[in-house]
Amino acid sequence: MAIAFFLNIPIISMILVFSLGIAGFIMLLVGLFTSRSFWRLFFCLLKTRILNFQTQQVVIDTTEKSNQYCSKCGKGLSSEDAFCTKCGNKIA
Repeated sequence: MAIAFFLNIPIISMILVFSLGIAGFIMLLVGLFTSRSFWRLFFCLLKTRILNFQTQQVVIDTTEKSNQYCSKCGKGLSSEDAFCTKCGNKIA
């Protein structure tokens, strides 16, 4: 009987240490979430993230694209081009 009780001591101590570890972690979280500085930092970061999201700009390419292509090399051309920018062929 005494041997069986002695073998259970490491198990009991492991359970106790684990329980104290969990309790300590919970106390740490409670202390963190009740801290004013934590919430100030949290809301500051959240505000910055929201502002960054709202101020993102979408860039749209508004350059005119025509259906003109060089008859020599096939490169796409804009309507203002007089010569092909790739091969130098004169555009009709």
